Amino acid sequence: MPEVVPGGKFGNALVIDMLVGKYSDGLPLHRQKERYARLGLEIAVSTLVDQVTWVTDLLRPLWRAAIAECIGSKVMHLDATGLPVLDHDASGGKRLGTLWGYVGDNVAAYIYASTGKKLGQKPGELGPEDILALREGPTVADASNLFDASVYGQTYRGGSTTAIALDSRILILSTCSSISSSGEAVVQMAISECEGMSLVGS
Repeated sequence: MPEVVPGGKFGNALVIDMLVGKYSDGLPLHRQKERYARLGLEIAVSTLVDQVTWVTDLLRPLWRAAIAECIGSKVMHLDATGLPVLDHDASGGKRLGTLWGYVGDNVAAYIYASTGKKLGQKPGELGPEDILALREGPTVADASNLFDASVYGQTYRGGSTTAIALDSRILILSTCSSISSSGEAVVQMAISECEGMSLVGS
């Protein structure tokens, strides 16, 4: 079996153990360093970081496929959480990025953005509005002002986007020129469940 890094000194089993420890067991790399040291294996944290970086780079095709499947889903949900990251140029040495979660019919994908803005701010970066621009069909989101353009009729690839207010926090953004029967059913269900509430931007 090919190694994660051709000619590298760590086997795949060890690198996979690092990855499972970090992402499935919630074990930070500095604690993994201590665990390996107890087993007699001295590995610098920077080396562990390199291994995780290289192996996750190899998984990028699966990540891209998950994003594409979310974008192509009949109904997509999206939400975000702030994520503090180290930045030597920022005040206090930290800045706030955003981790966007997208959930499709059968898959979820996560996209990190360096800011909380609606559009990606760096080359190759995707914000929520960039994703909506690639999509047709209903999208469930919170009522963040990031989506004001969507609420007020921003035109995307599939046609103008409308938003249905489910309550003070939740919107269904419907981005399509002609909603499919399944998508229309979702929208109609949302309307019926929120009878008496006003439609926004419809």
